[in-house]
Amino acid sequence: MIVDGRAVERESVLHCDVCIVGSGPAGLIAANEFVDGPGRVFVLESGAEEADKPTQHLGSAEVEENDDLYPDPMYSHDRRIGGTSTQWDVMIDGEVHLHLMPLDPIDFRPRDWIPNSGWPIDYPTLIPYFERAQMAAGAGPFDYEPQSWVDDASRPFDSPHFKNKVMSFGLQRHFQLALPQRIAKSRNVTLVTWSTATELVVQSSGEVVSAIRVACLNGNRFKIAPRIVILAQGAFEVPRLLLASRSVVSDGLGNRYGLVGRYLMDRQIAKAGNIVPMGPDGLHRFAFYDMRRIREQHVLGKFSLSDSTMQSERILGNLVSFSPGNGFPSTT
Repeated sequence: MIVDGRAVERESVLHCDVCIVGSGPAGLIAANEFVDGPGRVFVLESGAEEADKPTQHLGSAEVEENDDLYPDPMYSHDRRIGGTSTQWDVMIDGEVHLHLMPLDPIDFRPRDWIPNSGWPIDYPTLIPYFERAQMAAGAGPFDYEPQSWVDDASRPFDSPHFKNKVMSFGLQRHFQLALPQRIAKSRNVTLVTWSTATELVVQSSGEVVSAIRVACLNGNRFKIAPRIVILAQGAFEVPRLLLASRSVVSDGLGNRYGLVGRYLMDRQIAKAGNIVPMGPDGLHRFAFYDMRRIREQHVLGKFSLSDSTMQSERILGNLVSFSPGNGFPSTT
């Protein structure tokens, strides 16, 4: 069901088995794993179905050293049901889609040219979860092997210095309509709108969350007391909530070493140059890197530098796209 947090009894405590903070893509997918299950689940969302300017301003932040014009997260992340999926705008056959691509195995490994690199989990461990997330996004099979999407008219370039990759596409309405509607009809999952988590209250040990403080813009306040907490607000808001939770741990939760929020993974977009073919026929060489439909699935080819090249040149991960311009038609 969906309830308005502004109408929840003031200073009440709502008990549940699981509380998911955030109803963006990650939060909605997690919540739908619990639909019609045995436990009681709450999902907290700052906004509701439609955009709301005062609620959106809650995400504002001062951006320092902004030579690359990094936007205020107030503009890049939406506080509403569906989260940032509301900003996806890949139009295919008259419907808005999102594009998907998993991280590469090398992204999880320690790299001596990148300080403090390496994850405590590896790529194979995540594959089952990637597959389930792909299904929840309505994006076809979890198959990102370039050879699976090659046809006679569309073949990738071949070089030891780079590797070919593909993007797949899913429907925005899965996150705007299908998943929220399934929660609305659920008997055990409750989406609480207009409700912002302001602090994770922990026991004296500082290791167990006992409650979540919730505030509404109309002045209402209440708590949720879950057995399990899932933080699904994204790369900006999760650290913000952890650092704001200082009533027991003065430096913020999980911040014993001062590292919470220090390792934002994001992408910078830059125009690298222009490729001018000798004639229109030359564009067909790039057909693999244009939007194509194969076996009822839309895919888009990309390429990046190979692992060995990144290591030898000591550079970060990268992805190259081709966009037609200056009057040249698309390759499809």
